[in-house]
Amino acid sequence: MKRTKINQFTVLTLVLSLVTIGLLGASLAKYTTELNGYGSATVANWSFTATGIGTSETPITLTDSTLGELVTDGDIAPGTDGSFAIGVDGTGSDVAIGYTIAFSELTNKPDNLTFYSDSEYTTAIDLTTDTITGTLPLTALTNTETIYWQWPYASEDITDTSDSANADVSFNIIVTGTQVDPSAATE
Repeated sequence: MKRTKINQFTVLTLVLSLVTIGLLGASLAKYTTELNGYGSATVANWSFTATGIGTSETPITLTDSTLGELVTDGDIAPGTDGSFAIGVDGTGSDVAIGYTIAFSELTNKPDNLTFYSDSEYTTAIDLTTDTITGTLPLTALTNTETIYWQWPYASEDITDTSDSANADVSFNIIVTGTQVDPSAATE
């Protein structure tokens, strides 16, 4: 009798366990839906060029041809002045561009020959240390920086030409374009 009760208890426990598992299994059911989507991005175009910077075959020439018979065409001398233009162009770029114009390896410059950033000759540029910087926003992706030069004529005697007479003044021009950091504009 004791064994029958144990067997009945065991069978009852098994039946209750199966019913409980069935009920728990039904109560833990869930709906699942998997959806697939698509994402894309277009990478911005980059375009940057510079004009008027010369090459080793055709360098920028500092000349003042308006003096006619007073100075040989193609030469500079005290009393001459002029300018040259450097164009920066980001046409086709999808980002704003910051640019820097730097000069290096300046040789044979007469002492009184000075470079300027303005046509009034008031803001001097030291070609060995100064740079010209600017930004090309998306609304205006081209700009021209004009560099002016002047070699004043001095009525008093100075020996400005002793080291540079009959020498070629030369310098290198380095133009660098860099994307403007878009996150910096929001800070």
